Amino acid sequence: MRLLKKKILPSLKWLYSKAVKNEKEKGEENVYYYGNSEQSQWYKFYRNVLVDILSKRYKAQGNLDRAVLAMGSPESLMPDYYGQSTEYLRSQLDGRQAEELYDFLAAKKFTPFEQFLVTNNRLKIKTVADFAGTAYLRDYNYDKAIEWLQKVPGQNKVIEKDPFKELLFDREERLPGDKVTTNKLAYAKEMKRLQGLVKTDAKNAAQHLYKLALGYYNVTYYGYA
Repeated sequence: MRLLKKKILPSLKWLYSKAVKNEKEKGEENVYYYGNSEQSQWYKFYRNVLVDILSKRYKAQGNLDRAVLAMGSPESLMPDYYGQSTEYLRSQLDGRQAEELYDFLAAKKFTPFEQFLVTNNRLKIKTVADFAGTAYLRDYNYDKAIEWLQKVPGQNKVIEKDPFKELLFDREERLPGDKVTTNKLAYAKEMKRLQGLVKTDAKNAAQHLYKLALGYYNVTYYGYA
């Protein structure tokens, strides 16, 4: 596989340059071409090689971090379109695997082929760190979630719903009287605090457990936040 990548790298660079060149010639950078024009064919050719061939080969080898990078490379030409690489990251990798991908990107010890993939990619290291934190939220591992979410404070977008809201019915729309805003990092810290209070504040343990239960439920599919 390594020898194969070395041989095809010049061709992939040429193909990528053709896709970029045609976008610029059209005067519209970062455009996804839906039609069958000559401009669209270069992008589609590059996408099919990376996604349908190389990414699948990586998956067959169990090399999921390289597989997701192969998906993300053609997406660098269409950043406003559907992100298959991000979706795959979120649905197929767990926290440990996300950490491994982060470590690989942070080390910056790339082969020429890997350097090309990383340089021309929609998937960035801050997205990987944010997902690692989110993956640990799924596992209720709030120490690890906080550790990773703190690496990318700019990624912690505001959530305009109270994840500890007490409701008697499920709803998605924000309640008119709900003025609480939070983010994933703040949520993780509060859940960790409540877990600690259950052990240290026995007198009010039931109250803390109830708030924990609200926090667990409200971030599920059916929950308010």
